[in-house]
Amino acid sequence: MHRLVEEATGVDFNSFGDVESAKNAAKGLLGFKTESSENTSLQACSSVGHVLNEVFETVVESTLVQPTFVLDYPVEISPLAKPHRRCMLVLLNDLNFLYVAVKLEMHFLSSQTQLIRGVVLKIK
Repeated sequence: MHRLVEEATGVDFNSFGDVESAKNAAKGLLGFKTESSENTSLQACSSVGHVLNEVFETVVESTLVQPTFVLDYPVEISPLAKPHRRCMLVLLNDLNFLYVAVKLEMHFLSSQTQLIRGVVLKIK
């Protein structure tokens, strides 16, 4: 969804840190007047994901040729959606780092145990 909106509008909604800046950008894109009913639905948006969805429904949805699979819906509007692929890669990298750390610790402990056993055997 992010990519479709960015291609249609030229605005990357991932770059917005707060809802108000996303709403202001959407107002500029959609050309809403302050008293219009569309502006009311935009003002009711509580997150950047909701603003992205409003822009998607207004600008992009009517241009799609059916059937079209739209991926990467914001979690705010679809909480049961799978996480984005980039998020999963970060998680896998973190798990790989943890695995390597555990393996190093196991190797260190086994070498310490062998060292202690060798000292005990020499003393006897």
